Amino acid sequence: MPSLTLPTPNKTPGDGTPAGDTNLIIEAINTLNSAVNNLATGPTGPTGNTGPTGPTGATGAASTVTGPTGAKGDQGVTGPTGAQGPIGNTGAASTVTGPRGETGPTGPTGPTGASITGPTGAASTVTGPTGPTGSTGATGPSVTGPTGPTGAASTVTGPTGPTGAASTVTGPTGPTGQAAAQGATGPTGPTGATGAASTVTGPTGPTGAAGAASTVTGPTGPTGAASTVTGPTGAAGATGAAGATGATGSAGSAGATGPTGPTGATGAASTVTGPTGPTGAASTVTGPTGPTGAASTVTGPTGATGATGAAGAASTVTGPTGATGATGATGPTGPQPSLSAATPLINGTASAGTALSASKDDHIHPTDTSRAAVISETTTDYTLASNVLTFNLSNGNVGYIATAPTAAMTFNFTNAPTTNGESITASIFVVQGATGYYPSTVQIAGTGQTIKWAGGAAPTPTSSAGKIDVFSFTLIRRSSAWTVLGSALANF
Repeated sequence: MPSLTLPTPNKTPGDGTPAGDTNLIIEAINTLNSAVNNLATGPTGPTGNTGPTGPTGATGAASTVTGPTGAKGDQGVTGPTGAQGPIGNTGAASTVTGPRGETGPTGPTGPTGASITGPTGAASTVTGPTGPTGSTGATGPSVTGPTGPTGAASTVTGPTGPTGAASTVTGPTGPTGQAAAQGATGPTGPTGATGAASTVTGPTGPTGAAGAASTVTGPTGPTGAASTVTGPTGAAGATGAAGATGATGSAGSAGATGPTGPTGATGAASTVTGPTGPTGAASTVTGPTGPTGAASTVTGPTGATGATGAAGAASTVTGPTGATGATGATGPTGPQPSLSAATPLINGTASAGTALSASKDDHIHPTDTSRAAVISETTTDYTLASNVLTFNLSNGNVGYIATAPTAAMTFNFTNAPTTNGESITASIFVVQGATGYYPSTVQIAGTGQTIKWAGGAAPTPTSSAGKIDVFSFTLIRRSSAWTVLGSALANF
């Protein structure tokens, strides 16, 4: 290593002025550099151990300038659509007409039906729209064929075909053929096949008014793949002379981070649309329905009304029943009728009644003694008075006489029903003596009646002590008069 030798050996710093001392030091450094440059480069010594890392400097203040936005990544794959949520209750009918949706693509044309000409309907009083004018066909050779015979006049008007474009060339007039009888009208030819679907897209309808801005931020798409293209490397600068390696100083504290530079101007929008990626497979899961935008206040134009399709067959499946509406409030209780203190009535002539009071729930109707018992009869014991029996029908329809009569008897029935159309039957058991007797007279409430005996003759009583004969009488009330039917069962 060369030593630092001053250009003027007899001078040292401090001998002259400061400016002279500075020049003296600069000359010495230049001399040293020249000597170093002329030295042959020795082998590089071993690399010393790396010194300890200095402490991390304090974080600089947050930048107030937004850095440049990175390039937009590729569109991420659409995630599966979530399961459909439950259908909410039907809201109240809207009074605002929503915007009309876009017209869907035209479906494929169905096959042409069989050509069957239906009967001609009544003449229309409304002129239909004129069909489009067809293109003018090529002019055929001007040859006029003979006129066929004229057929019988048709009674059915055929449909009018579309009017062709007016020809601008007048064809030559052929010779007039001989007029002949008009021939019969030939059958209608089959309908031609439907033309191919148009390959020209119709004009797009006007865009509806924009809905209110959404208040829900959509999910951020995935970050695009890292670029595989390395940017160009800048030109290498010239290599400077290697200086002497000084001792490694201690690491200084990190300086404050400088502010981020301003964002560069955005480049002009590209006028070339990139290729559209392939459409992914249709998702089989329905995603959640986004929030409904605010109702549009602008009614979109109404599209043309399509042809009415054929009526579908009546459905055999009953649609779901709508939710039951809330039960209305219970109305106020009406006024309560007053409770009657009168005794309930028994049978009588039917009547709707006029009383405004109601019966108590523990009321009891009186027994109707004018009616015969339904299931069983009560047998009442009677005693003859001078061979006269007074039979009270209110006590039942069966009587029993235990004392033998001594002469022909009289039966007087009391409390018999007097309503026309009613009847009642009474039976009396009579215990006979050694000589038997029968009731030869019947009275109703003391009035004598004619007895119509079964078989047309009065019965023969049993003349044997202790034997029982049964005499039965049916009293029939008709036209305010009585008919009495009598019968007897003897020798019990």
